[in-house]
Amino acid sequence: MSGAREIAFHVLNRVHGGGYASDLLRREAAALEARDAGLAEAIVFGCLRFQAQLDFLIAHFSGKSTIKLDEEVRIALRMGIYQLRYLRAWSW
Repeated sequence: MSGAREIAFHVLNRVHGGGYASDLLRREAAALEARDAGLAEAIVFGCLRFQAQLDFLIAHFSGKSTIKLDEEVRIALRMGIYQLRYLRAWSW
């Protein structure tokens, strides 16, 4: 997993526990290059913005309610679906 994606995963996991995404991103992505920090930010805020839609897609294609999945699995699936659906034009 790239540094940007790893940071995005950790930030989303901590947001689930009550943290603030912007504060966590500022601290965690400080060591990244600007391009990677931008990718981490896009993933975090995109997953939060489209969370309901991403959870619907997870439930639809897995046949399971997202509530039955572990939080880490849910976050990873949200991140993957978000990147495939919305970041296809992002130059990796």
